[in-house]
Amino acid sequence: MKRSKMILVSKWMWLKLGVRRIQLKPHRLIWIAPVPVAAMSVAIVLSAVYWDWLRGYLNGVPPQELESPSTTIRNLALGVAGIFALAVAVWRGWVANRQADTSEQQLLNERYQKATEMLGSPIMTVRLGGIFQLQRLANEQAERYHIPVSQSLCAFVREPPVPLGNPSNREVMAFSHVPADIRAALEAIQDRDSHDRLDIEVRAGYWPDLRRARLAGADLTGANLSEVRLDDADLSGAALERCDFYGSFMWSTVLVDAELLDANLCEADLFLAYLDGADFTNTDFSGAIVTGANFSIGGRNPAKGLTQHQVGTMRAERGSEPELTGVVDAESGEPLIWNGITIPETLDG
Repeated sequence: MKRSKMILVSKWMWLKLGVRRIQLKPHRLIWIAPVPVAAMSVAIVLSAVYWDWLRGYLNGVPPQELESPSTTIRNLALGVAGIFALAVAVWRGWVANRQADTSEQQLLNERYQKATEMLGSPIMTVRLGGIFQLQRLANEQAERYHIPVSQSLCAFVREPPVPLGNPSNREVMAFSHVPADIRAALEAIQDRDSHDRLDIEVRAGYWPDLRRARLAGADLTGANLSEVRLDDADLSGAALERCDFYGSFMWSTVLVDAELLDANLCEADLFLAYLDGADFTNTDFSGAIVTGANFSIGGRNPAKGLTQHQVGTMRAERGSEPELTGVVDAESGEPLIWNGITIPETLDG
């Protein structure tokens, strides 16, 4: 009977403290348990050292005016209880913050999951809605979601849910060979200048992956595609004016008849790339690797806008210089010759 009363009293105390909703897990008790123990220890030491002071021995107070020992013990117990209640309050605040953070993260994860599911819809407007939701999430939570969103959109561009070869299903716009949803995804992928997104990618060692993407005729004017994987991608006939490809991997990338006026190809790796017919007026090739690249096909469909100075800033392995047959200097009209920088042979991959 006595044990039952003690259990009821204990439950009542916990309810008054408002901790019924808190799940006491072992790893939390490890650090919360020492708080009341320490408070009790401090109280015992203080009561032993300052017992007379606690009872009221101040400046010769008459004995009849001293507090009784029970009153002193009661006041001491109240002080210990206050310390314990403060510790519990601090703990509850920490738990509440953790619960709020967990709830927020769950909501964000649900938004991300729902938006990615929309990318697989057969309806164009639904797919566009999913892309815009992902882009908004990346804007609001760049540190958490920029890379996951970029990965999802890159996968969408590489493997669209509806085959690209069926214009009636893809709803191709008259001014572009690329469907509206793919264009929207590309715009979101290359929007990397705000919210320190490039810094986020560098810290994570992340490179947007657009390998084997079919982007013939795409309008990517001014796009930031620096340090992107574009191996085997088809960008033939694409509008790439002022596009930034700094440091990008473009192995066997097809840039036939593309417009690259004022583009940045510094440090890009164009190994075995197809560049015939492309317009490279004012394109910056500083440090670009053009080993085995084709600026013409045996003299047919030569690239345009190139100068001997641009060729001199390129790099290539000895014996695998780029094909320049039939390409002429845009300034002098003379045939271009290879006078670029020879580099040691690199290992595949």
